[in-house]
Amino acid sequence: MKNFVKTLSIAIILATLFCSNSLCQTTEFQDKDKKLRTFGIGINISPDIFEDNFYDTPSQFLFTLNIKDKVRIEPEFGLSFLSRSHDDNFNSKSKNSTSIIGIGLYGLKNINQIHITYGIKFNRLSNYTENEGSGPTSRYERTAYGIGPSFGLEYVFGKHFSFGTGFSVFYMNRKVTNDYDINDNTIDESVKYKLWSTIAGLQFRFYF
Repeated sequence: MKNFVKTLSIAIILATLFCSNSLCQTTEFQDKDKKLRTFGIGINISPDIFEDNFYDTPSQFLFTLNIKDKVRIEPEFGLSFLSRSHDDNFNSKSKNSTSIIGIGLYGLKNINQIHITYGIKFNRLSNYTENEGSGPTSRYERTAYGIGPSFGLEYVFGKHFSFGTGFSVFYMNRKVTNDYDINDNTIDESVKYKLWSTIAGLQFRFYF
């Protein structure tokens, strides 16, 4: 009887140690899944920044750097080209290029697998359009600088992937230049104005 009690006690102690170790490892793995990795790349899909819909704002590639799950530095870059030939009496053609660069500095708040970002974001967007036809070649240029607060939610699933959304309020300084005949060496119209703009987007990231 004493040997049975002794054996049972040893078995209980070993089972307790094994279960405790397994629980610790499971919790550790869960905690690792909840933590953000340091480096990541992603894409931000957002609507047009300019309200006139004259051209499309390209999606931005995101380069994410997370520092100890407390701070995020995230440069972004986007580029698009478009060339069109119009089947009309003027044999007109148009070329359009748009670029956007920016950077965000955020604080990070973790709630399980959800990460909240809050901070400030800056970007610069430029567009160049050239039209050719039977008449003079025209050129249109638009540039905008924006800065303002930015907020986001990011859900991490697995060890490498996340899905989220971002929302920014930009104070923007825009400049529009229209040159209806680039051969006369004069700018026909140049307008500067300022505005507030709200921008939201969907974000997908892969962490290394």
